[in-house]
Amino acid sequence: MHRFSDNLPVIDQPRSTLLSRALDPADPAAAVIAWPGRRIAASLQAGDIIVRQPLQGPARSFVLTREVSTNDEAEAEAIDTNAVMFGDPSGVRIRLHGPDRMLRDDLTIVRAIPDQPEAYYGETPPLPSQTVSRPTIRQGSRGPAVNEAQQRLNTINTRRVAGGQSRIDRCPLVVDGIFGPNTRGATVSFQRLAFPGQANEWDGIIGPKTWAMLDTWSYEQPVYPTPPVSPPPPPSINPPNIIPIVFRPPNPARWGPLLGGLSNAPVRTHNAVRSLIDGPATYRSMLADLRRANNARSFIYLLGWDCYDNFPLDPSATPPCSTSLNQVLSDAVAAGAQVRAMVWRNLTGRDKLRAVGEVATRINALRSPTGNGACIVDSRTGGATPVRPETVRDLLTAMTTAFSPLTLLPGIGDQVQRLNTELARRIDQAVREMLAAHHQKVLIIFDGEQLISYCGGIDFNPNRATVATNCIARSTPQIIEPSDPQHDTHCRIIGPAARDLLATFVDRWLDHPDHVGIDRASGALRGAPVSSVPAPPVPNPSTVDAPAGGSASVIIAKTYNAPRSGAIPRQRDIRTLLLRAISNAESFIYLEDQYLWDFDTPSGGTLSMATALNRALPRLRHITALIPANAISAPAPFQRAWRQRFINEVRRGHSREIADRFQAYQLNRGRCTDDGCLGSHTYVHSKCWVFDDELAVIGSANCNRRGYQHDSEVDAFIWDDVSPTIPGMPGIPGIPGMPGGFDPGSILTALVNPGNFATEQVASGPTFAQQFRTRLWREHLGVTVSDGADNSNWPTGSAAVGSVVRFKASQPLIIGPRVDPIAFPIIDGIAETVRPIFDPVSP
Repeated sequence: MHRFSDNLPVIDQPRSTLLSRALDPADPAAAVIAWPGRRIAASLQAGDIIVRQPLQGPARSFVLTREVSTNDEAEAEAIDTNAVMFGDPSGVRIRLHGPDRMLRDDLTIVRAIPDQPEAYYGETPPLPSQTVSRPTIRQGSRGPAVNEAQQRLNTINTRRVAGGQSRIDRCPLVVDGIFGPNTRGATVSFQRLAFPGQANEWDGIIGPKTWAMLDTWSYEQPVYPTPPVSPPPPPSINPPNIIPIVFRPPNPARWGPLLGGLSNAPVRTHNAVRSLIDGPATYRSMLADLRRANNARSFIYLLGWDCYDNFPLDPSATPPCSTSLNQVLSDAVAAGAQVRAMVWRNLTGRDKLRAVGEVATRINALRSPTGNGACIVDSRTGGATPVRPETVRDLLTAMTTAFSPLTLLPGIGDQVQRLNTELARRIDQAVREMLAAHHQKVLIIFDGEQLISYCGGIDFNPNRATVATNCIARSTPQIIEPSDPQHDTHCRIIGPAARDLLATFVDRWLDHPDHVGIDRASGALRGAPVSSVPAPPVPNPSTVDAPAGGSASVIIAKTYNAPRSGAIPRQRDIRTLLLRAISNAESFIYLEDQYLWDFDTPSGGTLSMATALNRALPRLRHITALIPANAISAPAPFQRAWRQRFINEVRRGHSREIADRFQAYQLNRGRCTDDGCLGSHTYVHSKCWVFDDELAVIGSANCNRRGYQHDSEVDAFIWDDVSPTIPGMPGIPGIPGMPGGFDPGSILTALVNPGNFATEQVASGPTFAQQFRTRLWREHLGVTVSDGADNSNWPTGSAAVGSVVRFKASQPLIIGPRVDPIAFPIIDGIAETVRPIFDPVSP
């Protein structure tokens, strides 16, 4: 064993900063100088950092103690940084390569570069990637950066041909500074060589990662052997459990102190959480859990804005209709389960109102010796009057004026006055009930031993499914639109947070006056009191219950307006927590939303989401929003004005470069209209956020005043219990030559095994938020993007990438091509006047 040398150069970069700089070709402060599986082309320096990333087990980091020349031996002296943390500075010998001098596949070597590289390197120049800042370029780009890329592609091609290797397609290129089809073809050909087996990188776009590889391949003198090109892996529900290379190591545990402290939305740790994307996957998961409620201790509770029980949850079953919600609930009650449901009196359409009544009737008819069903059609939302207050006052004043002469008549004046007051109250209440919605979408299942809860944006509705078969004769079907099945998101929670969702149902049930008669006739809630239902912490969740790996912290946050004073407290916790999350985001924000209307500042000084995003934009790499097209959103005529104002508010006051960091997109799948290419599965109903690949928010609240103030809503804020880096370890003290404590142990995510510390888990692999966001982007873009801070795969022009196009702010068809040009200004002009009806405010 060798002792640590005193002659190491001073490197004082923080770990996360060093990683960002090493992977950013525009930053000269640090660089990856040797890539896994690539030939080591230049001498290594004392102080270079070796990162070992095995396929299984913890990653480790080492610091070289002496120079290693290109002709040196295959092993090098280094210090194990994990051992140093425990006071053992002893050296080790680590094998770097074999006779071919190709760096081992599990190693990466990173170098920190001081402010004066020439003093550090002597006559050895830094790599080109450390001195040149380049933009991301793609087909259609022009300028010096394209010239340089074309030159580098030609250089690499020349060396490969000289070495008897395969050419780069389309090379040699004409170096004309124009990124045309030939340059794109050459770029894709090079990316296939530089990123073998990573089909998501073969996009023909030269961004930071491709620039870095162009630098490396053209800088190195030896000719590379052609690496094998393996086919891309098939898409899966979850990406492989690998340690991603990221610009900024995720630290999800930082969100606990930032979001905690709300009395009605406590932090619950050690939950098993599964994210669910789109209806088919969600319904399959729900179906399996619903079938577990098959005994006299079990119960199923449901909250919904919408509810159809007449379509198959699993169309592949035999017969498919054996999986309809109606049949599944019937089977559960027959086995002894208690079924309770609360659905909103949906007044958005005659068919919806009829369907809600039919579902309630069928649930109320469920009976067995040990189980039964009951449903309350709940319109007691407590929302404020959803029209302009002055309009209501004018109406009530007109009524008072009309009745005032009658109040003076002897004998009947008092009665007329009471009638006037009662009519005014009923009109006010009718307006409240009509457009103030119960929008919570919650399913709770208890199988007698384990509590499982769901929440998100998905109702039981065939417009989220792939098959809309009507399984119940003469029942009202849901009308399926050309843009269905809708894109949506949901989550499944086991653990203490599941009890918070149970409490959401129990509170509403016990607050409704109809529960008294139901409980007397059919039995009190088995889930009350909530504290009696077991929901223990889940310290080591299974991969089935938590595919992202590891346990998660969860906050169940709500928007709620109590129908009566002193019952359920008024809650605005979703808005509060989202504003906190926006103000603390450090890298990027990604969101999917059905509306994107929250652009003004309500009374009381509370920020709107547009204002909060505007303030955050300068410090972020990007804010990316996915929304449905105007033509398929209701109310379609007014969407253009409202969304455009939101976009303008986020960009307002910023330079062009900063303003362009916020972009909105929509989905297209081939059916083109004046409002863009729409088609099946293009309606974005999802309401989710991802912050820095650390925090995910999945729920029912849209980005508008209804979601944050007026309707009843539920959102889950989710982050990993354990961060991939070790908290409380700012540096490695006591290493000679490294004042201030150099901390290379987390250059990459999860570099050091925290198993030696008093933690219950070893954090490894992508975070929950990262996996959730990666799966969403893979569905939309058709590629896997490990680092959410890199949005270079998203469209920058009019062409689609995968199923994504830039959002078109065009006005959907109103009347016809002759009348619409006249109608558009009128519609836009009255948009703000009618907004209180569609997007009301509660105090």
